[in-house]
Amino acid sequence: MEPGVVMILAGIGALIIGAISLTRWFEKQRRDAWRQAAEELGILFAGERNDVVSRCEDPAFSKAFVLQGEDEAAIRGLFDDRVHAWFVRQKGSSFCFEAWGNRLVFHRGRHEKPREARRLLQEALEIMKRLAAK
Repeated sequence: MEPGVVMILAGIGALIIGAISLTRWFEKQRRDAWRQAAEELGILFAGERNDVVSRCEDPAFSKAFVLQGEDEAAIRGLFDDRVHAWFVRQKGSSFCFEAWGNRLVFHRGRHEKPREARRLLQEALEIMKRLAAK
């Protein structure tokens, strides 16, 4: 996919944007109540989760989101204070994105109606703009 190309996957409400060069750095997910409960049980029985931003660093962010990847230093560099603050402001919204290579996949974890495509695209481009400004 060429940089700057946006592909909407019809029927599943996902966007793939090829515009920024990233390695497989991170997966960002909004946690639902079941996932959070399961994770808390896992922490209870197995110790801390593998999350780049720990609870002690930013409890509000860590409670709302899971930020994981292979290269912790790269993730921390990408999620500077400005990007981090933007995600904290999104608390309460439900979305997931993954980046690898030069692709960013953004979705809400559900099928989107065609009339929601513009909003989904605007949100994905907002994330891309913030990450590409690095």
